[in-house]
Amino acid sequence: MPTLMTVERVRREINGRVLLDAVSLAVHAGQFVGIIGPNGAGKSTLLRTMAGLLAPSEGTVFLDGCSLGTYRRRLVAQQVACVPQLSSVGEFRFSSKDVVSMGRYPHLGPWQSEAASDRDLVERAMADTGTLPFAERAVTELSGGERQRVTLARALAQTPRVLLLDEPTASLDLSHQLQVLNLVRRLVDQEGIAAVAALHDLSLASRYCDRLLLMQEGRVVADGAPRSVLTPERLAAVYHIRAHVEPHPMAGGLLIHVLDVLPSQSTEGAS
Repeated sequence: MPTLMTVERVRREINGRVLLDAVSLAVHAGQFVGIIGPNGAGKSTLLRTMAGLLAPSEGTVFLDGCSLGTYRRRLVAQQVACVPQLSSVGEFRFSSKDVVSMGRYPHLGPWQSEAASDRDLVERAMADTGTLPFAERAVTELSGGERQRVTLARALAQTPRVLLLDEPTASLDLSHQLQVLNLVRRLVDQEGIAAVAALHDLSLASRYCDRLLLMQEGRVVADGAPRSVLTPERLAAVYHIRAHVEPHPMAGGLLIHVLDVLPSQSTEGAS
């Protein structure tokens, strides 16, 4: 599969604080990459940099072999869609369908109206994300999980080649978590897109992702297949937990049983 996006020794620094430290990553078509790591590891910063929303202090992000900085924003949006951790769609009284339709804007020329094919893509994105039942409702009236699914539908309506997701299941109930990850997995397998998602649930990450990028303090400490990354030793070093890891007997992926917090991270003596 071709390489769609490359991150080459990217560093991101703000006011002397290093958020990303020489991060490198190649993302291929037909691949689902999970970014994992504790809070503050740099997952969201990496995704925003890959989306072109943040500029690297050093290093380069390449899209199809060309520096992302050489593309006009509209051209990036035609190929790369980002689902942020905190969506702003709930701040405006647009209908859900209007918000999803915004995903087609990068593909329309000045003053160009949506064609039937654009409307079909919007309806398909809403059907895939289960948002058609509230298509005409204002997004201000939706729950956090419903708004998150509308934001995902908008990204899918962009028909991107690279889909970036920042904790896409964080505000969803269990059934919708699985639906979203099943949908992303299907898009990767059947349509050959590349997906990169920051995920906190390590068992789900191991089940759905082809590859995991483990980050700590802005650096990549492991990159590979889930079984090679999610070892008890690495979980101890990065998450400061004692864990038992075993293959899931039915669903695939791994079962991660957290047994204890390591003594150095205990709250001993706290009131």
